[in-house]
Amino acid sequence: MSDILNIVQAISNIAAKSYDGAQDERFTDDPKEVGLKREKGDSMVDYRIIDNYYVKFMGNKLGIIYQSEMRLDDAYDKNFENEVEKMIANVASFLKKEYAKSEKRPLNLQPIKQEFIVDIQHVSMVRTTVRAQKWYIIKNIKEEIPEQKLDSAIKNWLSFGKRG
Repeated sequence: MSDILNIVQAISNIAAKSYDGAQDERFTDDPKEVGLKREKGDSMVDYRIIDNYYVKFMGNKLGIIYQSEMRLDDAYDKNFENEVEKMIANVASFLKKEYAKSEKRPLNLQPIKQEFIVDIQHVSMVRTTVRAQKWYIIKNIKEEIPEQKLDSAIKNWLSFGKRG
């Protein structure tokens, strides 16, 4: 159980320390490269692209949720879903790299093929918001199914229902 907690805490810390403009522990002038669109260009001159990610945990699964704002004509591009899935893959790669740095062991993520969902909502006639999620199985976590043992009093109580 403590192994599960350590993995979840490590991934949560990595995600929390990768905000826009975050720097690594060595405090260099270069920000951390997660692989998102916001990292390209000059932040003082260029239009800031709104995109971010966050993570969710469900048992031995890790969900990476990517949010972005983009032009409507970009959403109609035939390679749109592939680009969004590539962004999520960049985030997964960043999490693996940072996890290996901090925990001194690799993070094994196996994508679930059926678990890729893209939701596009219109903000105006020109802009849209995109929310995509992809789920991975964390192979470092051994799924433990605890055996539920009923107390003898509960078993006796359940047996009364079968008599009538």
